[in-house]
Amino acid sequence: MKELNSNMGLNFISFYGYHAPNKDKENSFINENSYTLFYDKKTKGVYKAEAKNIRSSTFLLLFLIGYPTMNFFPNELIPYEHHLIFIGICLMTILLSMVAGTYFIYGFNKDLRRITLSKDDWNYYLEKGNKLYLIQIAVMTTLLLFAISCFIFLYMYQSKWWLFGGIGTSFIVGGSIPLFSKTRYLLYKNRVDVHLNNDEAMENDDIISY
Repeated sequence: MKELNSNMGLNFISFYGYHAPNKDKENSFINENSYTLFYDKKTKGVYKAEAKNIRSSTFLLLFLIGYPTMNFFPNELIPYEHHLIFIGICLMTILLSMVAGTYFIYGFNKDLRRITLSKDDWNYYLEKGNKLYLIQIAVMTTLLLFAISCFIFLYMYQSKWWLFGGIGTSFIVGGSIPLFSKTRYLLYKNRVDVHLNNDEAMENDDIISY
């Protein structure tokens, strides 16, 4: 059993997610019975990762830390008068926020295992995941444009809240970067070479059948 760490995440493309009903929203952000299926570009296998039980208090703590930070951040530090420096800082901020979001999203998963699927099961999960693909692309593209707009508004109105709005939105978009990959598009078209149940997989102790 493996953890879905950042290095592995570079090769793993999610294509299906199951969100189990959460009956304990006051104490838990997500039901642990939720899971995500991944296609690994390197091994061409299918992997399953269960959702971590992240307590709602964790997000409350992040808010209590983040809000004062934004509130007391000195607006004078932003070089509005130096256009090239300002643009460079904005582009770097967007990039770093997206990278952070990409790596952060894998922290919501645990107990990564390779699974074996029948051809019918593979087609079922892929079809279910692909139904949301174009919608996800549209939503994330809109959010990316909004993030860029935040930095434009930051220059126009010189309010630090636009800065943090751009950072937060870029962070969210970063968690969905694999959606824009060539591999995810090929999954959408069902044109990938996938190893659903091979001899190497059956000999691996981390393999489970589905």
